[in-house]
Amino acid sequence: MPGYIRILIFSLFSIPVMVAQAQGQVSFEKKNGSEIMIYVNGDYFSSFLFDKSLPKPVLYPVIDAKQNRITRGYPFQPIPGERADHPHHYGIWLNFGDVNKVDFWNNGKYPGTAAEHDYGSILVNNNVSLNEKKGTISYSATWKGPDGTELIKEETTYFFSGNDSTREVTRESRLKALRDLEFGDSKEGFFAIRVRRELESPSTTKDQYVEDTTGTVSQNKRHDSLIPVTGLYINSEADSGAAVWGKPADWVMLRGEIENKDVAVIMLDHPKNFGHPARWMARDYGLFGINPYGEKSYGGNSEKITPLKKGNAQTFRYKMVFTTFIPEKAYIEKQYRQFSSRNN
Repeated sequence: MPGYIRILIFSLFSIPVMVAQAQGQVSFEKKNGSEIMIYVNGDYFSSFLFDKSLPKPVLYPVIDAKQNRITRGYPFQPIPGERADHPHHYGIWLNFGDVNKVDFWNNGKYPGTAAEHDYGSILVNNNVSLNEKKGTISYSATWKGPDGTELIKEETTYFFSGNDSTREVTRESRLKALRDLEFGDSKEGFFAIRVRRELESPSTTKDQYVEDTTGTVSQNKRHDSLIPVTGLYINSEADSGAAVWGKPADWVMLRGEIENKDVAVIMLDHPKNFGHPARWMARDYGLFGINPYGEKSYGGNSEKITPLKKGNAQTFRYKMVFTTFIPEKAYIEKQYRQFSSRNN
């Protein structure tokens, strides 16, 4: 069992109970040297994980204001009935499948094999800073190819907030080219979350499923489980369900139920982002993301190659809102207007 999985399992079962704090207050707890636990109003929300054995830094797990787990457990915490596909999909993350032909997205798809070393990695430098007053975690990271070549310097700040019924995460990332770069037209990206089984959409596709808490996986055995599937994607253009995949939009909402309780995950694309309005990775199996670089790979008419000269940079701002109710379109549009008018 890789070291980072042992750390995660220990942390997930050792989350301390904290007394409720003032509304909107964010606090942090450092743990294990490569994990920062995040609390909103005294309740555990997520952990920022940046161990060197991880191929990318992530927020995992994600817990909403009513303590519903939003993210899939697999591969770190196998939960019977959940899908066991794509082991490189976990938590919230940002990376891409084609930077000078280097694939960062699929690192971790074949753990424990030689192929694991054929991908790029994003390594956090030793400069993570916390600001509880502002509710932020800031860090720098380096995108490296499989041969150690440094391609991108990343500067990222996460902004956290929430109240009795919501949790909010804004990510601002500046990607600076350390050499001349080309971002290819790949569907594998960019900013994403992998949600739990209940928030998937109905599908008849056969896949792999977790059989028990030891992580036993059934191979192409069935396409259903004892966990009800309730997820539905809706975007700003009034598309819904499977029609959301690959379509440009300002925002997308994934709505559903967890144990008969309403939940929603809303993702917003800042209008100043490169590629806005970007195309969306809204998969029925629970992969929910946005990709500013993909075009033809999402059904567009022409291939999109994005050059970035050495020394130049692109800045991206995205926001996720986790609600314990199903919001009306007017609520989401207000969130979008507020997000568009400021940096966080």
